[in-house]
Amino acid sequence: MVALRARWGGLAVRGEARWIPALGASYHVGVDGISAALVLLTTLTTAVAVIGSFSAVEKRHREFYASLLALETGMLGAFLSLDLLVFYMFWEGMLVPMYLLIGVWGDPGASTPRSSSSSTPWRAAC
Repeated sequence: MVALRARWGGLAVRGEARWIPALGASYHVGVDGISAALVLLTTLTTAVAVIGSFSAVEKRHREFYASLLALETGMLGAFLSLDLLVFYMFWEGMLVPMYLLIGVWGDPGASTPRSSSSSTPWRAAC
């Protein structure tokens, strides 16, 4: 994070590629000061979640870690996106692994799966 030096009001790192020219959409991502902090916090939180889950996850280890990494990819993409369509794609892509993590590896003592009730507000936001 020390190496990121943005000009006043600019982006430190930026990437852009034409995506859907008919809609005028492009794959546009970038890093500024706020998104760099969010990316750092997201990666640290994911690392802590991986370390903490070694003893907590008892079934389907491979699927759990794949869902966790897919969730991290969605979060990072949402934080780095500079185009509304790209943000929407990462946001929606983040909801599927979140649903799986809550539904499959959530509270085992719950009488009903919490994933359906907890994902409803997120779906309503979109």
